[in-house]
Amino acid sequence: MVDLLTTMNKLLNMGVVLAEVIARSTVAPAREIGRPELGALSPGAEADVAVLALDEGNFSFVDCGKTWLEGGQRLRCVLTVRAGKIVYNREGLGLPIWERAQSGMGDGRG
Repeated sequence: MVDLLTTMNKLLNMGVVLAEVIARSTVAPAREIGRPELGALSPGAEADVAVLALDEGNFSFVDCGKTWLEGGQRLRCVLTVRAGKIVYNREGLGLPIWERAQSGMGDGRG
């Protein structure tokens, strides 16, 4: 395994349905380790969330066995929330657009 997202992508491109890929990567492992409170969102639980985009195209996924799989779909992380706080936001989701925020630059706000 290279990383979890690569493994998820390989499963997706081997024909496993997206909903099943997500379940096998979240709920199922949490149950296996005896931590059913992990792997799912529920009221009062700590908000740990990965927001994934599904891209279509030509992609390759490397394996730890020094081989690779070619596929037509790719999951890509665009946002990660840990304990309710954004810790990764590659695409700036929810942030103000730069041009609009310029008016606040230089006054201690930007």
